[in-house]
Amino acid sequence: MKNKKIWVDCKNCGLSRFITVQQTKRDKYTGLCADCNRKSHTGIKNPNWKGGRRVGGSKGEYVLILAPEHPYAVNGYVLEHRLVVEKRIGRHLSPEEIVHHLNGIPNDNRDENLVVVNRENHESYTYIKALQERIKQLEQVSLLLREETLKAVGEWLANLTISGNAVANELRIVEGIVKLKRGEMPELRK
Repeated sequence: MKNKKIWVDCKNCGLSRFITVQQTKRDKYTGLCADCNRKSHTGIKNPNWKGGRRVGGSKGEYVLILAPEHPYAVNGYVLEHRLVVEKRIGRHLSPEEIVHHLNGIPNDNRDENLVVVNRENHESYTYIKALQERIKQLEQVSLLLREETLKAVGEWLANLTISGNAVANELRIVEGIVKLKRGEMPELRK
């Protein structure tokens, strides 16, 4: 008989069931019932296991860590930035506490990039940080402009090929104009 069935017990839970003889001859046969087999492929035993770390959030920008024992875990996962801060402060964060990323990058979970804020001041904190970032950008632009100006003046001075006598004549002309404006050279005014 091709579909001969036999009575077997699950090696794990002892549940009895009928299976075909052919099923027992397959390489993948474990001797487990369907429930025990499914449970035996969870977590690290699953061939698709990625270390309990996955990407989540509304836009897939946050890192989630498998921590089923955590009191605020959702489906066994907790946001990594919350775990980093909790480790630093030595307690669990309450749901009212928000972890803010200083540089605005949601998956940059370095401890120095994270600060705990409450819901009331999170928006103002974010706005202040945005303004500070804009100030930094403007300071960098200002520095670049100064550097470009100094470079241009340096190039102009390097290309300047005036002899010593020509410089002296230019200085005398400038001094004469200054004296004329001060009224120290009345003979030229007439």
